Amino acid sequence: MKVLLITHRFLPAIGGVEIWADALARGLCSLGHEVTVLSRDERDASGAPYTWRDESRGPYLVRWVRHLYADERGFRESWHNPRMDRALAAAMDDLEPDLVHIAHNDGFGVSPFRAAEARGVPVVVTLHDYKWICARGQMVRPGGDRCESVAEEICVRCVDRELGATAARPLLRSLLAASGVVGERTMERDNLRVVENRPDPGRRARQAWTARQRGLLAALNGADRITAPSRFVAERHRASGLRGDVQVIPNGLGDPEPVEGTSELHFSSAPARREAGPLRVGAFGRPHPTKGLDSLITAFSSVPEGAAELHLFGASSEDVTSPSVPGLTLHGAYKPSEVSERMAQVDIVAIPSLWDENHPMVAVEALAARKPLLVSDRGGLPELIDAGSGWVLPAGNPEAWGEHLALLAADPARVQAVARELPPRRSGKMMASDFEALYAELVHETDAPISDANGLSFEPNGSTAAPS
Repeated sequence: MKVLLITHRFLPAIGGVEIWADALARGLCSLGHEVTVLSRDERDASGAPYTWRDESRGPYLVRWVRHLYADERGFRESWHNPRMDRALAAAMDDLEPDLVHIAHNDGFGVSPFRAAEARGVPVVVTLHDYKWICARGQMVRPGGDRCESVAEEICVRCVDRELGATAARPLLRSLLAASGVVGERTMERDNLRVVENRPDPGRRARQAWTARQRGLLAALNGADRITAPSRFVAERHRASGLRGDVQVIPNGLGDPEPVEGTSELHFSSAPARREAGPLRVGAFGRPHPTKGLDSLITAFSSVPEGAAELHLFGASSEDVTSPSVPGLTLHGAYKPSEVSERMAQVDIVAIPSLWDENHPMVAVEALAARKPLLVSDRGGLPELIDAGSGWVLPAGNPEAWGEHLALLAADPARVQAVARELPPRRSGKMMASDFEALYAELVHETDAPISDANGLSFEPNGSTAAPS
């Protein structure tokens, strides 16, 4: 089977979707399928926008479509871009896939659906975050406040700049600041955090936001199969208008190898467990504010000095507010190939996220490396602990995290006991096998017309029709 796997970014860019896509592509290739990863190219400025270049990645091909967000002519093109339509159509005519699998549509919008529908190719979508229903992707407001649902009154204010907010408000704020009525800090809080205080961006902006919501949901509801790595993300999308079933397929990583003389499997990349010294807690990945690193550092600072160490891989002193806490080491950026080596240096992996995570690949990497998890009670994270893989703590609560870290530091045998009982983890090939079975159901099926409950439809010629 020829599979076209579409993702907004790809390695060497580091992120969960990028690592997942590589694991799936390699797993599918090991099962005998032909895979092309199609991704946006933000690095090569030598070619014209929406042209492409190919790169071999061992068993699979990467087709890079040259695209910068700055190339988009307004908010509508972020999801409905005729030039991307043409690029995707040309790519599919050239590659002739049997199936399209959309891992992330950011920058591509509805273009993969148009191209696939016109050629009778089935489409699978995997929900990795909330980009289908939230223009910001994480359902987190600019200042970090978390949203639990999609609400027009909040959403249009949250992305007012992208939608074309009125020019009067920035001018008014600058005049008030110059007069001393509003200080810089108050301006920043109003501008970044208190979205409700922003003025209504107007009828045109609301129409632009509504068109995006309805258009992407119509396309998503027209997919032949939808999957998600966690139950939480599946339910969040259902609550926002997604119809039909979402199949939960947990993430996998790496290829297990048979243990000589037994029928058991082990991960060849799994590092040996550390045995000596104070408890070492590690956090991995990009230091986005929603990852909760500052809260973790505050929690760690309450642990008795010398009882534990905190190692942040991916973060530098510029990324945290308290870089000089005793026992804290900031290791800076690392390559995906270095994860195994770095996880060998810690005893437990912390994921203190403040946003509703899905099924982060760093957790899969940690469990494959036989490291217990310490996670916040947000999104799909608690599902990772269903099988006794670690502990769940309240998000953004340094006191609770500090108390638990102190308990674990005083009783390292608890961490070692959990590590010994960690369940077998899924490999990329195991994950690919699940998708292979799903693909097989679709190859000979034909698509029904794509239409949402409001009557918004996408015609094969690429036009968008509003309800009549």
